[in-house]
Amino acid sequence: MSALSLGRLVARPLGRLGARSFDYLQEIWCLERERRALQGLDDGALKDIGLSRADVEGELAKPFWRR
Repeated sequence: MSALSLGRLVARPLGRLGARSFDYLQEIWCLERERRALQGLDDGALKDIGLSRADVEGELAKPFWRR
């Protein structure tokens, strides 16, 4: 069972508010995971995707809820 379908199953008793809350939390978790993945890239890989080390440090400095 995927995380999304599991989340829908868990959030169902809470209705739309529960589902939206779960979606928001899942989005924050994914964003944080992506930021940590960027942190692990070397400068050459960052250059390949058009980012600098300063861009990554700026992303990592953001609070977890900020997009």
